[in-house]
Amino acid sequence: MPEAYRGIGVRIEDDIVITETGNENLTAGVVKKADDIEALMAAARQQ
Repeated sequence: MPEAYRGIGVRIEDDIVITETGNENLTAGVVKKADDIEALMAAARQQ
């Protein structure tokens, strides 16, 4: 990892839409765990 990127953090949040009849998590299907994100990125590099 390049030195410039060491020691930084990333904040991952959900996007929720609120309506008169309820709410919906727009990012429910997005990976959030570090291991899952790393696996997704590794798979993308293989393509």
